[in-house]
Amino acid sequence: VCVYLPPVGSNFYLSIGNTDGILMLENCLFDILSEHDCYVIISGDLNARISDLSEAILVDDGYFNPLHRNVSYNMDSHSQDNTLNGFGKALLNLCTTFNLCIMNGRCRGDHEGRFTYISDFGSSVIDYFVVSFELYSRICDSCKLVVDDSILTDHMPVSFLISPVQNYISDCTGGS
Repeated sequence: VCVYLPPVGSNFYLSIGNTDGILMLENCLFDILSEHDCYVIISGDLNARISDLSEAILVDDGYFNPLHRNVSYNMDSHSQDNTLNGFGKALLNLCTTFNLCIMNGRCRGDHEGRFTYISDFGSSVIDYFVVSFELYSRICDSCKLVVDDSILTDHMPVSFLISPVQNYISDCTGGS
């Protein structure tokens, strides 16, 4: 799913009578997943800032992340952006609801969570790749997120590369 969500306060939301782009994305995902049993990859400018937080829900005295149970690989997330905004909180909740994980700051090639938007007014991480956790668990050793420098726009080109995984290919082809 390729997405552009206008920033909070945009006139776009006034024109459609809605103020929450992440909720619109959530409704879209619900429609897709209620009709199809599939992995999800979301990419685009979500105008969500999540700081260096990862997908989690707040319970009692601390954070609990149901995605990180029983995993044998690193699920830590990093970011050069230290800001958390309303869309960021909503994106983290959406990830928890739909069992998704954010690739920025987690994948080979972008362990530091590079800025994806750099302008004279500031820098942020707002352009994302988000994937189904089950897919990530299959490709975590073979994926790479690349945030390139840009001279044409304030948004950095972000690419998500997935190399074929032999075990997964064998699973799909019945071992042949």
